[in-house]
Amino acid sequence: MADSEDKRFAPTPSRRLKAREQGEIARSRELTASVSFLSAVIALRAEGGLLGRSLSRAWTLCFDFGATPRGRLLAMMPLALAAGIVAAAAVAGALLAGAGQGMVFAPARVAFDAERLSPINYFRRLASQESAAELAKALFKAIVLALIGWRVAKGCAALESGADLKLQIDVLQYGATRVLLYSGAAMLVLAALDYAYARYRYEQRLMLTREEFQQALKEDEGHPQIKRRRLSLMRRNARRRSGLAQAGTATVVLTNPTRYAVALRYRRGYDRAPVCVAKGAGETAARIVGIARMAAIPVMQNPPLCRALFRSVNVGEPISVKFYQAVAEILTALMRAELAARSAAAGEGEAR
Repeated sequence: MADSEDKRFAPTPSRRLKAREQGEIARSRELTASVSFLSAVIALRAEGGLLGRSLSRAWTLCFDFGATPRGRLLAMMPLALAAGIVAAAAVAGALLAGAGQGMVFAPARVAFDAERLSPINYFRRLASQESAAELAKALFKAIVLALIGWRVAKGCAALESGADLKLQIDVLQYGATRVLLYSGAAMLVLAALDYAYARYRYEQRLMLTREEFQQALKEDEGHPQIKRRRLSLMRRNARRRSGLAQAGTATVVLTNPTRYAVALRYRRGYDRAPVCVAKGAGETAARIVGIARMAAIPVMQNPPLCRALFRSVNVGEPISVKFYQAVAEILTALMRAELAARSAAAGEGEAR
């Protein structure tokens, strides 16, 4: 079985990260070149013939022996400005296309490699399938450009030897603009197909065999950061599961009222600050509220405080200092209500 047929396992995240660190991404040079070319053509078209007029004036002054150096310099400034606009548009298009395909910094790609200087490897690359594909793409582009040029030239039938010079110039300008625009659009379509093919080849290169996939999983399992992250999640889930059992020991349960629930416990002389013994969202929140009501624990609705505690306090940890005042007011109100209930019960007992 061929090696390409053995690679039937999807690449792992670590495999993708390693390939990216080595500078291996799906990239099409044709797409970058076509976007840069089309951006330059659009800029040339948008500037309204400034480049042509500046070039004509500069050319005329070159053969005007009566022109001063200052006049020639002033004539070159619009030409430089127009050329700079076109060049800036081309550079912006290239950067935009490169950023769209993904930009990475890989020092390993620019490091010295003696194999790149090997003539054998050079001729081997010339005889590879990639070189054949590049040659086929070049021939196809040449045919497309030739057809575009022939089609536009056929449409410019008004250009004749006896036509007015201004008409000839206008027709030439019209034809050149159409050739550039159509060529840029055609190259962009071909480049998009080339990028899709490059993306497909890139995904195929990242595919793993069964042995490579198993080895990648072992490496991921043994990665220190992944192990620490998994251990942290396991501890957090364990605290949440044990928190449901501890919800019956809470002093008060704050609710959202239906989305979140946070159970707080405070024992005077024992707890330094109120402690979150349970918290949950959705079904877990409903279970916490149910346990609290079965244990005759007060359940209070305080959406802002409940949401803030749910996001900032972990199960088994005391609340932050910034919540002391808000929680103290709630506990004070509960203590007063409890004292009032005890006084009322004592009064009823004496009356009897």
